[in-house]
Amino acid sequence: MTTQGDDMKMGKQRLAVAAAVALVSAVAVVVPAGAAQAGGSCSSLSGCSRVENVDNLPITARRNWTCSSGSTGTASTSCVSGGTLTIYQNGKTPSNEDWDVVQVDGGWCYKIRFINWYGKDWTVRYDRRGLGNTYVKVENGSRAIVQDQSLSSCP
Repeated sequence: MTTQGDDMKMGKQRLAVAAAVALVSAVAVVVPAGAAQAGGSCSSLSGCSRVENVDNLPITARRNWTCSSGSTGTASTSCVSGGTLTIYQNGKTPSNEDWDVVQVDGGWCYKIRFINWYGKDWTVRYDRRGLGNTYVKVENGSRAIVQDQSLSSCP
């Protein structure tokens, strides 16, 4: 049996937990995502770059965007370094790791949807038919979702 004092103590604990959750949520929204961060791991506060694949063909994520310029969706044939990760249908990069680049393979056209940490949502087609690879930047706190890819047309 609980007493009125126990009920008040539990109520205060619940209030403290709710306040802590609200504070962490507010900080996560206020912290700017900034440029893509080269390397290793990241947290929900620093904002990880994420690459996802909803197409039925595999894609490649690359670890680091090496140029100091550009924003999410910027393409370059040379601003990339670090490891690679093959992402199969309905897969994505690990949530606690920072993957800054989508590789658009030469000879292909990719349709990529981007969602930034502040809610901007847009789609870009990268037509590399007859050309070599290009690399597309994904800033911290942003997602790149490969929706389609084709050799014969630009989806």
